[in-house]
Amino acid sequence: MHSHHDVIPTTIGGIKGLAKKIKKQQSVSLSTARGLASQFAGFQNYDHAVKVLEARSNSGSTSYKVFITFYWVDDKTLESGRETLEVIINTPLRKLLTPHQLALGSALSWFKFSGSDHIVCRYVTGGQDMARKKICHASRQLQFINATHLKPGQGYGVYPENSPTNIIPRKDHSSIWQDDQGRYVFMDEPYHVGIDDPDRLAWAKKFNQSIELSPWPSIYYPEQADMFLVSSNGTGVPLKPIIQKLENLSYPDTVENWRGESGPYRPVFMSPDEIMKLDEKKALAIAPKKIGPRGQRKTISNGSIYTGYSVRPKGKMSLADHSKVAQILLKVLADCSSRDGVANRIDYVRGKLDGWGFWEYRGTEEPSTNFSEMYYAHKEHSYRRTIDLKSANSHIHDINVVKDQLKRSYPECAPLNKLITKLDLAISSLQRWTK
Repeated sequence: MHSHHDVIPTTIGGIKGLAKKIKKQQSVSLSTARGLASQFAGFQNYDHAVKVLEARSNSGSTSYKVFITFYWVDDKTLESGRETLEVIINTPLRKLLTPHQLALGSALSWFKFSGSDHIVCRYVTGGQDMARKKICHASRQLQFINATHLKPGQGYGVYPENSPTNIIPRKDHSSIWQDDQGRYVFMDEPYHVGIDDPDRLAWAKKFNQSIELSPWPSIYYPEQADMFLVSSNGTGVPLKPIIQKLENLSYPDTVENWRGESGPYRPVFMSPDEIMKLDEKKALAIAPKKIGPRGQRKTISNGSIYTGYSVRPKGKMSLADHSKVAQILLKVLADCSSRDGVANRIDYVRGKLDGWGFWEYRGTEEPSTNFSEMYYAHKEHSYRRTIDLKSANSHIHDINVVKDQLKRSYPECAPLNKLITKLDLAISSLQRWTK
C-alpha cells in the first residue's frame, strides 16, 4: 500500500493526496484509496478521519510528532533490526509526560527519553514481532494520555476506602491513572465482562463508584479485551468528559495494521529533534571560544593527603546561621525519616555543611565549635508512613529558608548548586508524599 518513506498525513488534504497516490499505484477506486489512506493515518475510515481532523482544526490544536523506537535481536536466528513508529500528539512530549510518569506506564515503562520527541527501548532479546507489539502497546497508551490528559499514577487512593481488598470484581490488566489535580481513575481491561455484570454493579453501588465502558478499544489487547474506566463519584475524575474525548480518538495502532518503519540495528535512528541538537553541538564545537579575564575563584580546596581532598564554596556562614540551619534540617529529618526521597537528601546536605563548617572555622578564634554535634544532635524520629498537607508545607517552607540562607552565605558555585539541587529534590519528594 505504501512505502516506509510515506509521510503520515495529519490533515484531510494530506489524506486526499496520499489517496491519489494509492489509486494510481493499486488501480482502485478513489473511495477505496481514501479509506486505505485514512487507515494509514490511524483512522477507521475516511468519514472518521474527516470528523476527527475537522474537530482538531476547530479546536485550534497544534500537532507534534513523536517517534517510538525499539531495537531487537532474534535470539534464535540472530537477525537484528529496528522498528520505529511515528505518532501525532497535540502537546509536546516532554510537557505531556515526565520521566517518572513514563516509568509508571505499563507499556511506556519499556522506553526512555532519547530526545524531546523520541522514546527508545534497547531491550534486544526477542524478534521483530515482539518489538512491534511493544511499540503499538506504547503508542496506544500515549494516544490515551494525549486525548484525556490522564497520566500513569500510583497509590492506594484509587481503591475504595484506600484498601486494595475493595477492588472491583473480576478485574484484569488493571492500571492506575491520575489527572493534574491528583484525582484517580482505575482502568480495568478484562476479557468478556459486560457493563451490566451484576457483581460489578453491586460493587459500584456499595462504594459509590461510576463504571463506564470506553468507546475506544482496549489499550492492552484491542481485539479481545474491553476497557472500563472506574472512578469515585465523590473524589474521582468525572468520567463523562473522558468518554467524550475517547469517542473522537483515531483507531489504535496494532501489529496487524503496522504502519511503522523497519530498519537495520545500526546506525541508530535519530529523530528530527536529536539531529537538530547534534548539529547545534557540532556548531558549538567548531565555534571560536571567547577568552575573557579570569574571574575571582568561588571555591576552595580543603583536606589532606590522608583524608582526601574536596571542594567547598569560598565563603563562611556565621555560627548562628549554621546553628539555625542545623536545627531546621534535624527537624525535617526527624519527621520524614521513613521517606527516603527526603531523608537521604537532607542527610547529604547536613553532612556537607558539617564538613564545610569545620574547615571554615579551623584555626580561628572559635576552633572549639563542634559542628558534628550541631548537625547530628539526637532527635526522636516519627517513622510516619504518610504526611498531611499542613506538615508537608511547613517542612517545604523550612527547606526554602535553608536554601535562602545558603545562597546568602556562599557564592554561587558547583558545590553550593549541588546542595540546592538536593534540597529541591527533597521538596519534590515531600510534594509527592502528600498525594
